[in-house]
Amino acid sequence: MNWLIIISALLLGLLIPAHPAMAHEATSALRALTTPDSSYPIEQEQSQLGHRSTMANAIGTPEREEVEVKLALKQASHPNAHDLSAQIKRVVETMADDLSFGSTAGCTVKVDKNIQSFAFVDEYFDTNDRDLLHHNASYRIRKRWQKYQHYLRHKLYFWSRLFPPTRLEIQAKTSYRILGDHQVSVMESRLEFRQQSPPFNEGWELPDIATMSDNELHGIMIKGTFAHHPTRPYVSLLKDPNLKKTSFKTLSHHITLLSKRNRFHLRCAHPLGSGPNPDQIFIVTLDEVRCLTHCCGPKNLITIEMERERNASVLLSEFAIYEQSGYFTDPIALAGLRYARTLQAAHVKDHQSLITGVKDFLGTHGLTILPPAAKYHRFSCDS
Repeated sequence: MNWLIIISALLLGLLIPAHPAMAHEATSALRALTTPDSSYPIEQEQSQLGHRSTMANAIGTPEREEVEVKLALKQASHPNAHDLSAQIKRVVETMADDLSFGSTAGCTVKVDKNIQSFAFVDEYFDTNDRDLLHHNASYRIRKRWQKYQHYLRHKLYFWSRLFPPTRLEIQAKTSYRILGDHQVSVMESRLEFRQQSPPFNEGWELPDIATMSDNELHGIMIKGTFAHHPTRPYVSLLKDPNLKKTSFKTLSHHITLLSKRNRFHLRCAHPLGSGPNPDQIFIVTLDEVRCLTHCCGPKNLITIEMERERNASVLLSEFAIYEQSGYFTDPIALAGLRYARTLQAAHVKDHQSLITGVKDFLGTHGLTILPPAAKYHRFSCDS
């Protein structure tokens, strides 16, 4: 049974109790949700939703779309990053009560009380002819530390295992598109070395990331396999029609970026929440980025991202596919799908409001925003 159908049932279970007289109809609708219309092939659904890799045994998080705003500030206009994060948080807090998502979903939009701070290192890989760079794609290893000080100790005591990264993942991003007003859309897939993510939440043994060497990680990146299975990030590169598959033989480490990140979330306990943090609807981050190796362009940059939380945005998009396809015919099920579409519209509208509010704030403080571009593209060399 498709997981989306189950969530649909849960959604309707939350919506229906407001109308007790519809209890019988609701029960019938929930049965209908678990009996897909035979005129809508499962293969078609899987293809549209992107839940099937071209290689059936690929491991990792399935490819999905991210929609975010990426603002980069000119080096000369750099303020204190921590102070700027706090100021942006105050701007967002003043907007929270006016966002449409809360009134549409019947929940209260709240902003995290505290700003989280941590550090990560990104090692980007590309082919000899920079095929990924030239075709709006990226492929990286990301190592994350809970605190910037822990990263510094890791570098200082490089022979010790006392300060290893707390998170490790491989990511691929393809189909990078600029949507306008600094909004970008990108398809992202991951292999996350943590217990909560596939395949390690499916019984696979999780390796000790503290003992994984750079040579081992680089081998996984270049071969595109882990434990004799293709990784989803590598498969997503193979599926990209713009990339030359023959050049993959020359994949190698290209540049390394270090980021100090400040992050907070907007939350709303809505009925379509999913994943480990079902109440998150937006993520706001501010990064101090420094290029460590093989840099072109700026050596330092401040970037600000405002992202629709993936679990919410992807799920709402998938509900929209079901509505358009005619997958369900039950009236109550269709009402649930229309509700999801209304919530999706509110999500998009609020994202635009946050963009406008933060950009206005930056403008009034004389901070110059650079044209939109992916982080890898800002620092990478053509040769």
